[in-house]
Amino acid sequence: MRILIVALTVLAWALPAQAQQFPGYPPSGYLQIGQGSGVPAAWVPNPGLLISNNLSDLANASSGRANLGLGSIATQNANAVAITGGTITGLPTPTVSGDVATKLYVDSVAAGVVVHAAVRLATVAALGSYSYNNGAAGVGATLTASANGALSVDATTAALNDRILVKNEASAANNGLYTVTQTGSVGAPWVLTRSTDANSAGGGSPTKIGQGSYVLVTAGATLINTGWLVNSVVNSIGTDAINWAQFTGNTTGVSSLNGQTGVVTLAPAGGINISAASGTVTVTGAYAPPQGRLTLQTHTPVMTTNQTAKAVIFYDCYRGGSVPVFNGTIDVLLSIPSCEVSTTLQSSGSGVVNNAGVFDVWAIAVGGVLHLCVATNGSGGGWASDTGGSNTARGSGYSAIDNATRPFYTNAAALANCYEGSTNRGTIAVNQASYLGTFWTSAAGQTGYTMGVSAAAPTPACFCIWNAYSRVPAGTTLVDTSATWVTAGDGIVREAGGSGGVLQHLVRSVTGLPDDWQTASYAAMGQASGAYVGQYGQIGIGFNTNAAYSGNIGIAPGSANGLNSGIGSFGTHASGVNYFAAVESAIAGAVTFFGASYSALNYNGQF
Repeated sequence: MRILIVALTVLAWALPAQAQQFPGYPPSGYLQIGQGSGVPAAWVPNPGLLISNNLSDLANASSGRANLGLGSIATQNANAVAITGGTITGLPTPTVSGDVATKLYVDSVAAGVVVHAAVRLATVAALGSYSYNNGAAGVGATLTASANGALSVDATTAALNDRILVKNEASAANNGLYTVTQTGSVGAPWVLTRSTDANSAGGGSPTKIGQGSYVLVTAGATLINTGWLVNSVVNSIGTDAINWAQFTGNTTGVSSLNGQTGVVTLAPAGGINISAASGTVTVTGAYAPPQGRLTLQTHTPVMTTNQTAKAVIFYDCYRGGSVPVFNGTIDVLLSIPSCEVSTTLQSSGSGVVNNAGVFDVWAIAVGGVLHLCVATNGSGGGWASDTGGSNTARGSGYSAIDNATRPFYTNAAALANCYEGSTNRGTIAVNQASYLGTFWTSAAGQTGYTMGVSAAAPTPACFCIWNAYSRVPAGTTLVDTSATWVTAGDGIVREAGGSGGVLQHLVRSVTGLPDDWQTASYAAMGQASGAYVGQYGQIGIGFNTNAAYSGNIGIAPGSANGLNSGIGSFGTHASGVNYFAAVESAIAGAVTFFGASYSALNYNGQF
């Protein structure tokens, strides 16, 4: 023992002057030993402390960082730490001004969004009967079920300590973020307690609830992976509404639209607000016109062949398969079942439509399903039986159209009698029938759509069903195929062909509204006979007459040596049922008119 003490004493005397001058403080790189009873302290070199305490020895600093698991953290310089090739993870949400913030937190605050801890479930409807206790201004506030039973939210059983987003309450002040503090059972009610991060009011803080508070839903049958944002100002818990709006979508695909599952059809327009009800998608605030066409040929929305004496009116898909119908509160977009609905015109009895009448076709909802009906005065009369109406003008009663209240045509007055076949679907309230079009009856219970037939005595054309929407151009050319006929030179206007007024050289049309320009023209060739000096023929169009000119008159000057031709025409925006007849006359002597390829009645319209 004495020998060791002597050795250490010798070693102490060999220490640097610094160590001898400051015997109580070991120099850098040395280890203090000794300091026993009567033995002074001594210092020896310490190999384990060769790394400078300010990391100035970079080679050894790198070794030290590796040993400490610090990766590539840079040497401290001027109180700054630089990190290259690595990340810092696990940082909590900052709570005081000096805390480090994550990128997610900074981005959310920059967007006016304050992220709260995720909830497991979110309500899709009101919770049902419960009592609300506001606690101490929201702290400790509870929702307690009025009856015993387990809590289920979004078709999912809630578990103890689950966080729940409550957002559908009639009293929006009861909405918020809650924790399940009692799940409920056969013998106990469920209890929800406001979560500690959302039981006091104020925006911009993850520990308060207010405008900009955001939460993600992690489970549930329909709202899984959706995000919700408070879009109302909250100043007082239990008093102010806490309104939630969806902010982010379902990242696994939308499984429902406000609870409406299956195929969802939207109207082709911007600014659409939609909600689900009764198995349909409702449309408000948007222009959603009827998307089909009235036709007399099944599953043929655009007819190209003659349809004569038809008793069934069809409504087929054309630019889509839906029709909007106002239900008194909102516009409901109803689908056309199997892309075709129909109604049968009655020739007698209940629901009869009389001969030579103008009638409107309406779309109505019957039990939430699209149906057609034809409006009458209840005893077979059309426009002409309405208040102040005629076959060329609507009345002010059941045939009146409202084009201002809804974004599509509806009934301006209640429909007391609207027949689907022999079934009276009236009374239909104002604006709750959607106007589809108009037709004219060629006989009781019948209508038609024909282009006419050229012949020595032509068969008249009848474009006698008209669409309020999705109209297409239509027209015809009728030719009297007779070789010639002579018109007496008495100046009397007669129907073309010398037929004396049998209404054969004409085109009849019906239009429900004066929207489109209709035009008709008649071209013919004539030759004066006998003492031809001063003789000439005239041709033109008679509008709703075959005994007068209604538009421009074509003149075929008399000549014994050759044929002379002319064209007469007429155009109109008239509505209702009208006809355009080819008419002619001869002045100061008889004129021979030539048929076949020399005469033609042309008509064009939109139907």
